[in-house]
Amino acid sequence: MVTLDSAATISTVFRLLAAGVDLTHALLMLAWGLGLPLLFWHRFARLSRVYVGFCAIFVAISLASNQVLGECVLTTLARQLWQAAGGYRDAVPFTVLFVNAIAGIRPTAREAVLAWEAAIFVTTLGLLFWWRKTRSGAPAPGLQPAVEASSHAGAADRTGRAMLTGVESSAARTRQHMAP
Repeated sequence: MVTLDSAATISTVFRLLAAGVDLTHALLMLAWGLGLPLLFWHRFARLSRVYVGFCAIFVAISLASNQVLGECVLTTLARQLWQAAGGYRDAVPFTVLFVNAIAGIRPTAREAVLAWEAAIFVTTLGLLFWWRKTRSGAPAPGLQPAVEASSHAGAADRTGRAMLTGVESSAARTRQHMAP
């Protein structure tokens, strides 16, 4: 038998879970949006690589859930949790509420979808740009391998051989292949 107190407790648990899903959704969207420059600016190579992995997973899940559910899986989960808690927050998609909370505007659901599609497009271009820069012969700035430690540099100096960075060794290999 469910008492009034236990029903209120269950409702509170569902509200907390729904709010947690919405918060997680918001933080993931912020990380995705704020990290987009890392796809084009490679000053922090490790952070760029981590962000590329995050982006690939985020976009894949987003596109797959949009194909299967017609919306983000987190939006669907949050709505179901809010309904299980006894009430749904404004009955509008999460992205609309999120934009309203951040920017103070209330876009239509269609405008939110168009913005999402534009962001997916920019992310895809950024991923292609990052992939091209890191896979070409000359690494993007900040992605070059570091020069070895000083103990190795001393050994190289004693043998008369210069240590080469990734770009120099690539150029040396190219010259060797092109020599008659």
